[in-house]
Amino acid sequence: MELVRQALASGHFREKDTAVIVYDLDRLEANFAGLAAAFPAATRHCFAVKACPLPPVLACLAGLGAGAEAASWPEVHLALAAGFPASRIVFDSPAKTVEELRLALELGLFLNADNLAELDRIAKLASALGLSPRVGLRINPQVGLGRIKATSVAGRYSKFGVPIRQEAAVRRAFARYPWLVGLHVHVGSQGCPLELLVAGVGAVFDLAGRIEAEHAPGRLAVFDLGGGLPAAYRDGDEPPTPAGYTAALAGRCPGLFDGRLALVTEFGRMLVSPCAVAASRVEYVKRQPGH
Repeated sequence: MELVRQALASGHFREKDTAVIVYDLDRLEANFAGLAAAFPAATRHCFAVKACPLPPVLACLAGLGAGAEAASWPEVHLALAAGFPASRIVFDSPAKTVEELRLALELGLFLNADNLAELDRIAKLASALGLSPRVGLRINPQVGLGRIKATSVAGRYSKFGVPIRQEAAVRRAFARYPWLVGLHVHVGSQGCPLELLVAGVGAVFDLAGRIEAEHAPGRLAVFDLGGGLPAAYRDGDEPPTPAGYTAALAGRCPGLFDGRLALVTEFGRMLVSPCAVAASRVEYVKRQPGH
């Protein structure tokens, strides 16, 4: 409530305003600092724009040195306008149009392809433009679902990514496209326990090792862990911390943090949700018998 009182006293609101959402940017900065401290210093933490596409919040994160993860082309525009350099934007849309891919390649965005057909499309565009892109491929680790089915994307079936059971086709793609330099995994958002998140990353990290063994060392350069750490929405919620997550990852994937791979994360709600307070004006209280 103190945050709301400060906001109301700031003079930014009018008598006729009936509702307000206030973001504590100091707390957002502290949350980002905690995330950065839990991972190796070179990790690129790309904020999931869809979690809070408000320009002032995005500008704050850009100023802190964060990157941006854009799941749609409008989110790319928002990120650029907020001050994120193109070099710090990851374009993850699962249904990129030819025009969006062309623009992304010309801007120099890092692309995470959703499927094998998209790799063919990128290859043709890159050849026509005379560009050598840097691209990752999203893998569905197929490790199971969290307690919220709608936001769990690592079951046996998911409309996102290439199923890890199609490993042979994935390895052929790495043999075919020298600019395919990364792997991307996202297990789900909110409702995925720590064990499930770690299992998903671990399955794709093991795949990375097999791809490396088939090619020269250094064939893989980027490993995108996605996001998924939940936010606390209720009193008593105790979601896993970034430090707890990295400790669990280090136990499952000892080589993940040895510096060979450039690490990328895509956290969203766990950064911003704890910073926001919504308040509305009470017009009157209606009392009914027993209520």
